[in-house]
Amino acid sequence: MSTVVFATKLRAATVNVDVDISARMAVGENALTIASAMEVLSGVDPNPAAMLSGAPSITNNIARQRITGGNPGVIYQLTLAVRTSNFQILLSRGNVVVLSSATVVPA
Repeated sequence: MSTVVFATKLRAATVNVDVDISARMAVGENALTIASAMEVLSGVDPNPAAMLSGAPSITNNIARQRITGGNPGVIYQLTLAVRTSNFQILLSRGNVVVLSSATVVPA
């Protein structure tokens, strides 16, 4: 699995992470439930789940999680898990990078 960057954000920013899962679903298949989790990949944050702002949602095969806060310099991994009517669990994972200022660009 390749690494995907879902979002690069400033600490004070609140952003929506949207993932289109339609290409991974069969014709007539529906998304039933969604769950999300946030973990630290690099750096220190004792409570990465605090970045999850509200419950995840799914509309028209777009999985969405609103994220906020985080510690500058920390790289997080957001996981979205969608259960479908065909008994699939579709996982989408990507990095979320929190910048210390608008002039800092991750390498």
